Amino acid sequence: MTIPICFMCRDNYDDLYKICSCFDSVLCRECLLITNNTNISRCPICRRNLKIKVITDKCIVTMEIFKKIFFILFYFGMSLSYPIYAYVKYNDKYHFYLFLSMFFVNIFVDRIIINKMSQEMIFSDKKLYTFKFITGYLSLLSIFFMKKNLADLMYFLVFIFIFYLLPITLISVLNYIDELKVVKEYIKNKSRTKFINYELVSNLSI
Repeated sequence: MTIPICFMCRDNYDDLYKICSCFDSVLCRECLLITNNTNISRCPICRRNLKIKVITDKCIVTMEIFKKIFFILFYFGMSLSYPIYAYVKYNDKYHFYLFLSMFFVNIFVDRIIINKMSQEMIFSDKKLYTFKFITGYLSLLSIFFMKKNLADLMYFLVFIFIFYLLPITLISVLNYIDELKVVKEYIKNKSRTKFINYELVSNLSI
């Protein structure tokens, strides 16, 4: 009688795990873990499709959801905290409309700018978000202790000009440069005609 052995390490174990209907497709526990990590979908012995079972780690899912919620709250809170604070303190329409405007920008515009910046330039999303977090929260430490007019100016410079107006300007300039290159290439192709270079040879009979 043939004793089954692990087809990867070729050792015999008390516990072996069969992954396919073919005879030799048995693995030891360690090799089974290695095989699972390689994400194979066909049997290495007979090339039949393997039966794949998907297990969802609910703990990881929960942690990732909390990480995303934590990030969104801190990211939105960074730009919305001063308008809320100023509106509560001064009770004026300017800071109320500032809050609504920044809320709209955070929801619909911010991600577009981040994507365009990472595509047009060498900065990754992570670097851009890190820059905004550090710059934003360091600025807020100063803004909350400033007088109203100076705080409004500081908020505008950091959260509107640096975070949005400057990137939009850079993206627009880069897009115009790309469009000029396309126009230049179009004019070049449209205005030029290729001819074979030749010399006139007269065949005169004497």
